[in-house]
Amino acid sequence: DAIQELARYVESSETMMQELVGLSKGIGEIVTGIRSIAEQTNLLALNAAIEAARAGEAGRGFAVVADEVRSLSQKVQNETDAIERRVTDLQNGVSKASGEMIISRECVGKSVVLSTKVGESLASISGTISTIVNLNEKIACSTQSHSQKAVEIHAGLKSIHTAAVDSAESARVASTVGSEFSILARQLQDLVSQFLLPEKGQEEKVLLQKVIEVRKELCVEEDSEEGDIVLF
Repeated sequence: DAIQELARYVESSETMMQELVGLSKGIGEIVTGIRSIAEQTNLLALNAAIEAARAGEAGRGFAVVADEVRSLSQKVQNETDAIERRVTDLQNGVSKASGEMIISRECVGKSVVLSTKVGESLASISGTISTIVNLNEKIACSTQSHSQKAVEIHAGLKSIHTAAVDSAESARVASTVGSEFSILARQLQDLVSQFLLPEKGQEEKVLLQKVIEVRKELCVEEDSEEGDIVLF
């Protein structure tokens, strides 16, 4: 905005300089007219002096007036020359200033275009920075989310490890208990066999068959990977 305002001031100043150029030319024309009048007055005074000389004694007074008029005409002509020189200098200065104002206007115009481009570039940079900030925020949120998921995964793996350790311990205990029950079943079978009687063969066979089934179940329980024990 400041550069555009400066451009308006420069353009206004250039217009004023053009007006000054026109005024200085008008003054020069007036001075030229005054010079012409002074020259004509000088010629008239010279002619009057000549006529007064011809008139002799009668024209002597008129000759004095003619000389005075010619002297004044010469002074006017000299002053006119001085004014003309001043006006010429003024015209040259105004013309030079006008040329400088034209150059300044062109430079200001280029500055306006450049400032517009700079403004557009700054706006583009600002938009890019905003995009980068948004991306950084998204990356930060994503990183935080991944970190939280990593913590959850670690906790899950830790729970799985604990469960695996507990399962292994349970399997070991079940294996130990199964072995002990197997030993007890064999001992029970041997003990029952010692008390079998011939006349009661059918009942003892049934009892022995149940002991054998219990023993088989205990052996199956011992080999199971789940580690669960079914008691009878």
